[in-house]
Amino acid sequence: MKKIHILTLLTITVALFAFVDNRENDGKLLFESQIGPVNSKITVQVFDLNLNKAELEKTMQIDLVNQGIVIFRDTLMIQMNDEPLIDLIEINGDGIKDLRIEYLRPGRGGNNVSMAYLYNAKNMRLDKISNSIYFPNLSFDEQLKSIYSFRFYGGFAVQMDYLEIVSDTLSPRHQIIKEEQIIYIKKYINGKWIDRKELKLNSDDIIIPEVIELEPEIKIKNAS
Repeated sequence: MKKIHILTLLTITVALFAFVDNRENDGKLLFESQIGPVNSKITVQVFDLNLNKAELEKTMQIDLVNQGIVIFRDTLMIQMNDEPLIDLIEINGDGIKDLRIEYLRPGRGGNNVSMAYLYNAKNMRLDKISNSIYFPNLSFDEQLKSIYSFRFYGGFAVQMDYLEIVSDTLSPRHQIIKEEQIIYIKKYINGKWIDRKELKLNSDDIIIPEVIELEPEIKIKNAS
C-alpha cells in the first residue's frame, strides 16, 4: 500500500513540475507584470504561441503565476498578426487593475478593440469579458463611477457607451452619440433603447463630449 501511495505522489509531483516548467517553452513572452493588491505575489504573463508564423490570427496564452506555479491559464485567439498592445487598466472600479489585450486593429486607429480580463482576487483567476471586443477604448470613469467605451465613426462622429457588468458580460446603461454639434442621449430600459433628449454643443471644436453626470439624467458640459 505504501508503494502505491509513493508512486501516486511521485506522479502528481512530476505532473505539477511539468505544468510549471513548460512555461518557458510556450512561446514568446510579450508581457509580464504584478497583478492584484499592492502586496500581491501573483504575476500575469502573456505569451505569443505563433512564433515565426505569418498568419492573420495569433494565439495568446495568459498565465497567472504565484511564486513559480501557474494557478490559472487561458488561451485567446486574436484577429491580427502584429504584436498586440497589452496593459493593465482599471475597468470595473474595484481598485485593482485588470488585463486588456488588443484583439483587433481596425482601419480607424482611434478605435482600440481589446479583450478584457477582470482580476478575480477571491478566486485568484482572470474572468474573461467576452463581449468587451464590441466596446472599443474600454476603461473606467472615476468621476462617474462607471465603465465606459467610446468609438469614432463617419468623420467626427463619436459614440459613448456607459456600461455595467452582468454575469461576466458588459450590459449597456446609457448611450451618447455626437454628430457634428448635436448630441443624442439614450437610456437602456427593459431591453430597449429609449430616446431621452437631444442637446446642442456650445462649441464646434469639442471632439468627445465631457459627461459630468449620469443619474438621474445625463448632463454634459458646454451643451444645452
